Amino acid sequence: MTVQVNNEKDFIKIALKLLASRDYFSSELKNKVIAKGAPDDIADKVMEYLANYNYLDDRRVLEKYSKEIAQKLKGFFYLKKKLYEKGCFDILEKMDMRCCYTEEMEKEAALNLVDKLNLSDMAVIEKKLVSRGFSSEIIPFVKREIKNRAKWN
Repeated sequence: MTVQVNNEKDFIKIALKLLASRDYFSSELKNKVIAKGAPDDIADKVMEYLANYNYLDDRRVLEKYSKEIAQKLKGFFYLKKKLYEKGCFDILEKMDMRCCYTEEMEKEAALNLVDKLNLSDMAVIEKKLVSRGFSSEIIPFVKREIKNRAKWN
């Protein structure tokens, strides 16, 4: 027997069930609720309800997600690409993402990647960093760090 979902309360239950399994960005969750059959106006009301009860916090989710990306040794542009793929256009447009994935975090992730891969060839290092979405400001920093390490060894 299939249950007909057609009112706001049913879609709130669906959204809460989704949130129980993992964190979602608000736009990502809204798209999931719409995919479950909610009309746009009902989906908006569901998001408003969840926001009123603090179930949604895009900044907190972005901070957590940024840390995960850094731990995976991926760069700032990789984070932006993943948000785009998730349909989080509002975050890309309105939030200062550097507050959550700082240059310091990105530098540390880049150096950890170079250390993990045990790279010394500058061309290979640059190619690896670019392919993993590190920003252009980070690559010269990493190159300088590698040269400085070589001087001290």
